[in-house]
Amino acid sequence: MWTHPEHGTRLLVSLLVVLVSTQVAHRKFGAAKMTRKVYLQRAALLACGAAALAAVLVPACDAASTKVTKAWCHTMHKRHRVKPHVNWGTMMDERSQEKWMALLCDNELVEASKLGGSEVATDETPALNQDITWCESTQSSHNVVPGTTWGTLSAAGQETWRNKACDAILPKPTRPAKSRDMTACAGDWASAPMIAICFGSTTRGVVNPGPETMTLFRYLLPSVQETAECGFQYGIFIGYDVGDKYWDNPQTRDVVAKWIDDNVVAPLAKLNIKVTLHLVSLLNKIKKPGPVFTAVTKAAYDAGAQYFYRINDDTEFLENRWSSSFVKELLSLGKPYGVIGPFNGNLVTGQSGNNGILVHDFTHRLHMEIFEQIYYPVELVDWWMDDWITFVYGKKRTRQGRRHYVNHHVNAHGQRYQVAMANGQKLKGLVDKGARIIAKWMDDNGIEGGAGLISDDRSYIGALPQF
Repeated sequence: MWTHPEHGTRLLVSLLVVLVSTQVAHRKFGAAKMTRKVYLQRAALLACGAAALAAVLVPACDAASTKVTKAWCHTMHKRHRVKPHVNWGTMMDERSQEKWMALLCDNELVEASKLGGSEVATDETPALNQDITWCESTQSSHNVVPGTTWGTLSAAGQETWRNKACDAILPKPTRPAKSRDMTACAGDWASAPMIAICFGSTTRGVVNPGPETMTLFRYLLPSVQETAECGFQYGIFIGYDVGDKYWDNPQTRDVVAKWIDDNVVAPLAKLNIKVTLHLVSLLNKIKKPGPVFTAVTKAAYDAGAQYFYRINDDTEFLENRWSSSFVKELLSLGKPYGVIGPFNGNLVTGQSGNNGILVHDFTHRLHMEIFEQIYYPVELVDWWMDDWITFVYGKKRTRQGRRHYVNHHVNAHGQRYQVAMANGQKLKGLVDKGARIIAKWMDDNGIEGGAGLISDDRSYIGALPQF
């Protein structure tokens, strides 16, 4: 008999998975293509499920369910070269990844490897060891710094590096500590305008998430502490998905809050600079950045933020005057203001990232009011959000701070979502629509130039107006 209701729930969920997958197999391949062995296995599971519904747990059910689970884990491991606790290999389908985690396939393969009864031990372990050797040798000979610079590695070598998942295999570099002016700020921070630093964080595909491994703690938050300026208060708004294995855990969130308090809030409080932490959870069914950005910017608006800096959890601020410089430039544009962004590059290596558009963007509270508290169009959920903000205000109200560097550590965790490529076709229409919304606000508030904003030059991709 079940000793806990959860046992029955788990079995019933497994039952539904088997039932659906059996139907899919019949629809896709036809009954003739399903082997008798697989069919009988699934029929046995369905029979076990019927017994479970009668609250009678037949011991053979667990064995049958475990056998099918193990078979699926090992099949996907072999087919996609998934490396337990390291990377997804070629298995990029999010449903498969979620099933992998739900079935605890990482644990199954690791345990099988210890027993010597798995392809992880007999087939993949030598290959993994060869990958580690290649990664270490390549890193040494070409001065590659994971997540930071390719050094002298060729384009072909970079592709091999990605295929072998070297960023995940090699230890992460330690970020050198930087000094800052420790003179306390004069005045009362309570009257200082808030700059909301808004981003999402996910641990999908991140091995052993925590302060030692995540770019959020290694790069972003230390750089906030190092570059925060007098005259402003800062809100750190972190959005995360309900169900995230790291973030959606009260104990983990307590660890995060303490780390941020010890390393960011308390040191800046001594300088009379206020920093507040805001954790924003949401049910993100599509597992894309768009809904997270909508949620965190709305939370920042509700908290009274005057300025919004939408970045990523793998961003690092490299210049300590961005706050005052961005605010000054933005206000100089006059209402309805516009958008400011940093230069994406590495001051140490001299390499630059994507500067064809504003990959990070800084806006005024008025942007949220014009667009009814929706920061980006909801139709755009990943790549084209930053394109939209780059072009919606037109050339006269868009600026890139050429001297204000950020380092976007895109290789540190890799891409953690699949891009909806078809959404690129919506971009122009949404830019035009957004420009008309801004122009209407200008007309309604007696500000000239609405028609000019609609017709303004938007051909500046790769040649952003700079200050």
